[in-house]
Amino acid sequence: MKLLTALTICACAGTLNAATFFTETFSTDNDTSGFFHVSNGSSDFLNQDPVADNLQAGATDFTTLYIIADSFASGGAFVGSFPAGANNMLFDLTIAAGSAVTNLFFEMSNLTDGEIWAYNIALPAFDTTTNIYVPLDGVNWTQSSGSQPFSYILGNTEEIAIGFGSDGTGSLALAIDNLQYIPEPASMTLLGFGALLFAGRRRRNG
Repeated sequence: MKLLTALTICACAGTLNAATFFTETFSTDNDTSGFFHVSNGSSDFLNQDPVADNLQAGATDFTTLYIIADSFASGGAFVGSFPAGANNMLFDLTIAAGSAVTNLFFEMSNLTDGEIWAYNIALPAFDTTTNIYVPLDGVNWTQSSGSQPFSYILGNTEEIAIGFGSDGTGSLALAIDNLQYIPEPASMTLLGFGALLFAGRRRRNG
């Protein structure tokens, strides 16, 4: 489910083929918002938790597990051209204690043109919710397929994916929430200052 914010209005990124500023909260019961999973493990699953209001997933005896959003997920908010001013992806991640996971990464891809870019993320502490930031500056990203520059994938994204790796044994359980594009912190500060200034002018003119 989309949680529209003031940022959505200020971004002016309402075209049909462009990603938008919003937060995917997975708050509609029994609805994964079009997200899906791909895994080579057994007993893999993906569902929306109606109590915690988040997206829960897991697998057993796997080497890769992907949580994927394409044009059918979140109304296509994470595909197309990334919003002007968006400098990071942000999501909340909780990995259950005892999970057998060795690496975590984020992917942006255009499968039509064979372009795949990946960003490795340090594993967070287990059994606690961590804010995961993924910078969209191309630094420390790896091009695993294709020949176009990083700027190409930012303007032509067909899928985004949160990926988990393991050695093929054990199990993984996780929860994802509040997935969103965000501007850099300085931009958010300026945006907040602008909103306060606008409110102050309205009070003076009222």
